[in-house]
Amino acid sequence: MLTWSTHLLTEYFTAVNAAEDEETAIASAVERATEMVEADLGAVVREGRVLGPYGFGSVIPEYEVKYRLGNRYNAWFADAGAVVDYLRRNDARLRRETRLFHDTLYDSTLPPVLLDALSSQVSILRSQTSMWLENGRWMAYEGLGCCPMNCTHVYNYAQTLAKLFPELERRWREALPTAPGPPSIRRTRP
Repeated sequence: MLTWSTHLLTEYFTAVNAAEDEETAIASAVERATEMVEADLGAVVREGRVLGPYGFGSVIPEYEVKYRLGNRYNAWFADAGAVVDYLRRNDARLRRETRLFHDTLYDSTLPPVLLDALSSQVSILRSQTSMWLENGRWMAYEGLGCCPMNCTHVYNYAQTLAKLFPELERRWREALPTAPGPPSIRRTRP
């Protein structure tokens, strides 16, 4: 696992912040991040344009956006200000409902080993393993950064999503591959 020391992070942010313009900042950030992960190539793609290409030489690659994933909150909020407004208006209710969920689970008479099993499965629903896409589909990797998408041999026996969010789980099932031929155990991409 790659880790950045405080020294490396300080160097990174100092270099990026010292840039005179956004283009230079992006180029510096891409170069340093690419070197850190020991990759040969790096770039940022924004609105279909390749910015700050590193390691490509004089040939800057073309990039075409063929599909957009997006997070589900993009469909709910116009911008970060709208999120802040929503949180301000709903803070008390959100805290109350979160506390109710927590207390209902942990104040039960379930054995500690079962509480641990249940709560650890719930946490996966909001991790780097899972995504709730802008179009409403819920997708998940088999493991962290491994084996895309919605693996039936893993998620067919998972009940957390189905019990807590049945509509989301139905959308997950709808996203399973349905091509003719031998059944596929996973989608290759959302």
